Amino acid sequence: MIKLRSLALAAAAMFATGCTLIPEYERPEVQVPQAWPEGPAYVQASENDAAPASTVGWRDFFIDPQLKGLIERALENSPDARIAALNVERTRARYRIQRAELAPGGQRSGQLYPPANAVQF
Repeated sequence: MIKLRSLALAAAAMFATGCTLIPEYERPEVQVPQAWPEGPAYVQASENDAAPASTVGWRDFFIDPQLKGLIERALENSPDARIAALNVERTRARYRIQRAELAPGGQRSGQLYPPANAVQF
């Protein structure tokens, strides 16, 4: 009798855990624009003209004249921003010096005459 009760209790527990009240998930619709944005701020450069962003000055990188004016005012009126910009340049210079060690190098030596122990053919 105890086995029958425990078996019935186990079956009821398995049946109860199989029921769920969670509604079925429906993925929401994503609104994606049909075309890329247009305007002077979105001018695309060709791949031949493209340079790495790290080599381009900020005046050449940003196209919008209002944004350029805002950056210029911020650099003029904020000594912290000017110091931060100088620190970035200093760090870039140090990084280039450290990376110079990774470039291939070598020593050149030459002799006008072959060494004395060289075998002549």
